[in-house]
Amino acid sequence: MSNLTDEEQIEINASKEVLNAALLHDEELIIILRSHLYIENELNKIIYLFMGHLNILDIINLNYSKKIDLAIRFGLNKDYRKRLITLGRLRNKFAHNIKASLEEKDAIDFIKSIGQDKSDMINSYHVAKKNSGNESNFDDEPPSQKIIMCILHTWAPVAVAAIKAQRDMSETRY
Repeated sequence: MSNLTDEEQIEINASKEVLNAALLHDEELIIILRSHLYIENELNKIIYLFMGHLNILDIINLNYSKKIDLAIRFGLNKDYRKRLITLGRLRNKFAHNIKASLEEKDAIDFIKSIGQDKSDMINSYHVAKKNSGNESNFDDEPPSQKIIMCILHTWAPVAVAAIKAQRDMSETRY
């Protein structure tokens, strides 16, 4: 999360703590739906900054996929599209099937969608586990834990892009 001011880094850390708290749940449905809401909120921030009114999102009724495309047009790195779409598919799986559960295939698909950031994600997993005194292997984690790591590595770049967009817009206004 480079190129952030100290204040922006504090804002990201505070938002991350809120997301982490939302992810500390046993119910997979809640994990997926909450994380999707948090990430879609960041996409909305990016779009809002460039369109001027959040209410316009309600008027034009953009679906999640269109919000991703619009956020990319407004500066979000296009490499994040796959992971955002993968999260959207997981949300749909849970939104439309009362018996849905996270399976290893879901985790594998999400990990693949992370692309070249996969090694960074797994390294940060191992650092976090080592710092907590638990040096378990990422591959041995249940699908829900792997997906939570993917969620965090999906949310972070989108949140940083929203903060940078906010900074860029405020700099161009003055």
